[in-house]
Amino acid sequence: MSTNDKSASRAYTPDEVRDMFLNQVRAYAAYWAEVPGKTEQERCDGLAFSLMNIFDGTSAELPAFDIVARPHPDDKSYQIEEGDNYIEDGTVLNDNSMLHELYYTE
Repeated sequence: MSTNDKSASRAYTPDEVRDMFLNQVRAYAAYWAEVPGKTEQERCDGLAFSLMNIFDGTSAELPAFDIVARPHPDDKSYQIEEGDNYIEDGTVLNDNSMLHELYYTE
């Protein structure tokens, strides 16, 4: 049985969550920088894969995070004027997908 006071439970602040995220990224960077027997590319791929796991919520330390596109307000009209495709504001990059599973398949 837990001895923690449940009445003191609260949500983490955005600053605290950001610190948790950055600390996990730093830990992964430090780990992958020192993995022996791997090429630089393999270590970079390992770090990228680890970051995808954070976003997917499969790193065990943090929940999943949505990656949301927030283009500049003028981007859409400019892209349309140029005849180019555009990214819609609010597009969730990892909606219904696990980025770490897709990383090595593209």
